[in-house]
Amino acid sequence: MISAAAFLDGLTVKNGSSWQGLWIFPVCLISPEFEKNGTEFSPLSEGIARGTARALETGSMERMLIVNNGPRPLAALEGETLEGGAQSRLISAGAAVAPGAEAELPSCCVEVRRWDCRPGAADPIPDDKKTFRRADFSMGSLRRARMASAAKSAGSGGLFAPNQKDVWEHIVRLFGESGAASRALDLHDLYEHWDAPIRSFCARFSAFHNQTGLIAFLDKDIWFADIFANRDLFLKYFRGVVRGHCFDALLRLERGHNVPPSKSPGPDSARDALKRIKLARSTSFEIASASGIFLSSPRILGCALTSSSSILHLSACSP
Repeated sequence: MISAAAFLDGLTVKNGSSWQGLWIFPVCLISPEFEKNGTEFSPLSEGIARGTARALETGSMERMLIVNNGPRPLAALEGETLEGGAQSRLISAGAAVAPGAEAELPSCCVEVRRWDCRPGAADPIPDDKKTFRRADFSMGSLRRARMASAAKSAGSGGLFAPNQKDVWEHIVRLFGESGAASRALDLHDLYEHWDAPIRSFCARFSAFHNQTGLIAFLDKDIWFADIFANRDLFLKYFRGVVRGHCFDALLRLERGHNVPPSKSPGPDSARDALKRIKLARSTSFEIASASGIFLSSPRILGCALTSSSSILHLSACSP
């Protein structure tokens, strides 16, 4: 059995920060020499913005194509969202795309009321819908819902693919609870709805020295962890990951949800979460160009994009 523990030695959880029902604990290298992968990756959002990467529509909501025309390896990670195309998408499992290469990645739809492909046409994808215009990062609650749906699929003999209906239902619920307006119910409109308060919320959290990941809690039982290959890659994704958790915390505040002291997490809660990740049952997978390991136990969901000796990105959460 493959274990994530082999990739996670040399990491420790430190005291974190909290604000208005969100606790974030840094996962840090014990010392710099424990960093196993010093590769400098370009994040997908940066590649698209600079024109060195393209995210292309395939005409299937379960797949999207990433092309790397840049000089450095490109990170396209689980949890990243793509706006545009025939409909906005969420990457279900990631890949490191070499310079000059392309990767077809599994995805799901995060825009409930739009699908601009033309079935049966000679060219089913309209010219102005062939590319995605920018990349972002999803909120943890949606990533958890996608992972839970995918785990249910795997348990019934499926390919660890989420039920699209489960993803849509979660997005519709987020719009209903937040009061956000959107013609197409596009996930990205949720961030626009609360842009100013989210920015203010995010400013409460800063990266730590030697930090390569974080574990975010909404209370002692609801947590989400993201761990990256190295400090450089973590810093490139830090704000996007934190913003997603800030949205979830703001939504709970909007609903009047207060966390009692007995449910407030501390550093030991985060250390216990990291221990669960290390001990979780793991199985290898390959879906399109994505490969890595799935993590599954009664108390954890997750997946990790791995190389021979290191994790490029691990995402795991409470069920």
